[in-house]
Amino acid sequence: VFFPSATRFSLPSSFVSDFAFDIPEAIENFSGKFLWMHGTADGVADYENAQIMYDNYDNPRKQSLVVQDGSHGIIGDYGEEAFEGLMLDFMTTP
Repeated sequence: VFFPSATRFSLPSSFVSDFAFDIPEAIENFSGKFLWMHGTADGVADYENAQIMYDNYDNPRKQSLVVQDGSHGIIGDYGEEAFEGLMLDFMTTP
């Protein structure tokens, strides 16, 4: 659904992905800093499932940004300047 608007190609999103991501399994072996950003009204990636994944990630170097009523376009919902500040802080903090 969103693939054509994101890429300007008239192809279904299933052409490049089946969206069958096993993120909890993938993150199980990850030990680095983790920044989770999500909108509560995201119509693409379920907020509640992502919240469970974040809560289960056992690492003190994790950080989150939850935008109330935010969509999948979280940068626009949060504000570009605020987003840039958040990213700079995340990348420069050990």
